[in-house]
Amino acid sequence: MSRKWPFLLLLFILLGGGGAFAWQAMLGRMERALEAWAEARRAEGWRVVHDAPRRGPLPWRPEVTLPDFEAASPLGLGVRAERLSIAVLPWEPRTALLSPGGDVALRAGGDWFPLRTADLEGRAALDGSDLLWLGEDVALGTVEARRIALRWRDRHLTATAEGARSGPVQLDLVSALLRSDAPLSSPEAFRAAGGQVQIVRLEARRAEAALEATGSIALDAALQPEGRGGLVLLNPADGVRVLRDAGMLPPAAAASLAIVAQIGARVPEGGGAPRLDLPWELRGGRLSAARFPVASVPPVSWR
Repeated sequence: MSRKWPFLLLLFILLGGGGAFAWQAMLGRMERALEAWAEARRAEGWRVVHDAPRRGPLPWRPEVTLPDFEAASPLGLGVRAERLSIAVLPWEPRTALLSPGGDVALRAGGDWFPLRTADLEGRAALDGSDLLWLGEDVALGTVEARRIALRWRDRHLTATAEGARSGPVQLDLVSALLRSDAPLSSPEAFRAAGGQVQIVRLEARRAEAALEATGSIALDAALQPEGRGGLVLLNPADGVRVLRDAGMLPPAAAASLAIVAQIGARVPEGGGAPRLDLPWELRGGRLSAARFPVASVPPVSWR
């Protein structure tokens, strides 16, 4: 029995050394893949910066942490985090787990907004074809949500927020499905290609009131969003009250729209909630529904 111990010890050392070598090799491949991704984004006009990568200590979970990470696209959208940890599980080698830590902020319209969340994690396909973010108890500026899910796949963006609130506006559910086939490298390239963002589905619900919208948004000559489409209000009288109480509709416009809802709402032949079909338009920084002003949209800063 004692003669087997040297052999077993040697085998243990070799296996441990082989595992350590494989772990270091995986971390090296991850760092090279991250740098290749960053260089590709920079070639498209992105800003991607971070401090020297740090390698994780767990042998069963190859992990690379990027301190002071920041990535911002030419469209003025970006994210920065005190640190971003990226891990690959051995049993799921084609997917990376993303975990931002410390102070996290998102950029939109030229401004940075602090992101506060109890739990936020992402899953990304290493070939860039699929990206999913899940968050709990999320707050971005004045917007809060109990749960969010964001997914980018096959040029489709799917977004869902449960228990969303912004000031006096409270919604049980907000969901959207958007698609664009135009280049997103810059607003100029997007407009030159005749780009449009297709609103495949936009839905907002609160209690019995609901809004469902479709349409498209492009950029005008000043590179500001403009678009049009159609929307359906379910239980429109309740919906108008929600918008009025939230301060999104001036009293005069709310009163006029309430009359339109009362006259124009129809109950489907098969039964169900009353519904009102209206056109919507975004032009010159003003959003309107059936020519009633609903909201002013501030100018978009792309830089």
